[in-house]
Amino acid sequence: MVISMNINNKLVTGRFKQIYKIVILSIILISFISVASAEDIDFTATPTSGEIPLSIQVSPDIPDNMTVTQYDWTLQINGTSSSPDTSSDQSPEFIINTQGSYDLTLAINTESNGVQVLKKPEYISALCSTPKPIADFDSNVSTGYAPLTVQFNDQSQNTVDGWTWTFEQDQHSSSQNPVYTYDSPGQYSVSLIVSNINGSDMETKIDYITVEEEPVPAPIITDFTIFDNSSSPTIAFKQTNDYADTIRWDFGDGNINNNVQASQNVIQHTYTETGTYTVNITAFNSEGQDSEELEVTIESIPTPPISDFSINLLTNEHELPATIQLIDNSSHTTEWNWDTNGDGIFELNTETPENITFYEYGTHQITLEVSNEYGSDSTTKSITLSTDKADISGSVEWLDNAKINEATVELYHSNGTLYSSCTTDSNGDYTFTDVPLGEYDIKIIKDGFYPEVQGISALSDSVPMGSKNVQKFGDIDDDGRSSGATDLTLMLQASVSDIQGDRYFDLNEDGRNADACDLTLMLQACVGDITF
Repeated sequence: MVISMNINNKLVTGRFKQIYKIVILSIILISFISVASAEDIDFTATPTSGEIPLSIQVSPDIPDNMTVTQYDWTLQINGTSSSPDTSSDQSPEFIINTQGSYDLTLAINTESNGVQVLKKPEYISALCSTPKPIADFDSNVSTGYAPLTVQFNDQSQNTVDGWTWTFEQDQHSSSQNPVYTYDSPGQYSVSLIVSNINGSDMETKIDYITVEEEPVPAPIITDFTIFDNSSSPTIAFKQTNDYADTIRWDFGDGNINNNVQASQNVIQHTYTETGTYTVNITAFNSEGQDSEELEVTIESIPTPPISDFSINLLTNEHELPATIQLIDNSSHTTEWNWDTNGDGIFELNTETPENITFYEYGTHQITLEVSNEYGSDSTTKSITLSTDKADISGSVEWLDNAKINEATVELYHSNGTLYSSCTTDSNGDYTFTDVPLGEYDIKIIKDGFYPEVQGISALSDSVPMGSKNVQKFGDIDDDGRSSGATDLTLMLQASVSDIQGDRYFDLNEDGRNADACDLTLMLQACVGDITF
């Protein structure tokens, strides 16, 4: 405490004057050695109350005899443990943004008096004329078909500085009155958080927005026409529609295309016969169907040619020269061109060319190209002439298996021309060597016997024929004897037509069975005049 004294200016004399001097000196001395306390320091703030944000300027009031080495200011809301505002300036400025009563404390560090602290509770009063906001909102629509666009409107109370909207998961907006589009059907909750300097508030409306799938109308065929008939009988049709998923096309000729995508507007169809056809289309979706029809007339059908031919081999395919006949089997044709050499050059231009002769073995390709006013077609076929050969062997025997020598064996091509002949040896055997592969007939001839003919295919290196039995003329009953009693009886029966024709009755080989000459020969044989 600072002690002060006021002494009136009075006249003091003698001993009293000395006493006054002593008292005055003592007082002065005491004043010089007095120590200041916390009650001696002070501070002020300007202003000490006002609306937030509130700016205050604080200043210390320190005695002159006190030397301060450090200032520590603390500003804190009264009765809370919130973090205070602090400053080490001598006369700092504080900005208060939160409503409330604040304690202001000054702590100083002095050279001679140590630490001095002065606290003024509820010294500052920060007022607020703006209350905390109350969140609320509405929208122009709350139900509708997807995609649904919604205008949201902020209806919050009190002053609002910030907005946070949530429409769907991770879909937000910070606008005051946002517009949002819901693309998928469903129910959606919406929340709004509003805030100002005094706090925030949130409003959530559960299942506030309902989005439905828009019902699909029944399909409508809006147009159906002939798009292009310049390539008749191929006609292009065109349709347009609304809301259809698929189209069924019925072309009126028995051909129907189901489940054609409705987006395919143009479709072609080729008619194969002349006439007038009613074409019907039907559009479908889950809600129904719609149909339209029109008529189209086909006046002519172009028929392109079809190439085909066959090859007829006139000689043995295993012998040269080989001759073939070409037979045209094409249809709808007006022009023919043949390439018989396989070189791509058409050297013949006739429907039926003359026979072609090949002089070399191998595979020969033949091409026929045909044409008419509607197009052309070609076919290629081949024939192979082989150099392979085979051996043909066999033997000739009686019916009792006895060997027959000096029998003539003739080998004929399948077309009837003779290829070669030989005579059986003493064992009745014969052999043809190096015979070109192919089809042959073998004919065995022996005087007094019926000629025997058998077909044979020479398709490998060796073709054994096996034994071939021959039969005597006149041995009708196959007993190994010519013109026995039974044979004669059978011949007589044949002569009166009791027995039908048989080669064994035509003894003179005149093509007539059991005539007078044949019967005479048989009778002569019975008496031994003729030996078979």
